[in-house]
Amino acid sequence: MTTAAIEGVVSDESGGIIPDVTVTATHVDTGATRTAITDDRGRYSLPNLRVGPYEVRTELPGFTTQIRRGIHPLPNGQEFNDGRAELVRSPDS
Repeated sequence: MTTAAIEGVVSDESGGIIPDVTVTATHVDTGATRTAITDDRGRYSLPNLRVGPYEVRTELPGFTTQIRRGIHPLPNGQEFNDGRAELVRSPDS
């Protein structure tokens, strides 16, 4: 079976890295989800994903949830570098 991966770094609006962010990738066609938590350097990795389009959600209390659509990881185990996802502090925090 051909697989793919998504990896990236989560930061705030000032560029500071954010640990402990929940990152969820949802396969658009099947609804299957995979979740990772960012490490102390704000990095996450979602390996062994089914090939196809994904929606990637980043969540952390005190920040606005971010949803990115149209993410297409590369096949054959190649990693799609999602780059830097930016979370913005929620006005309620």
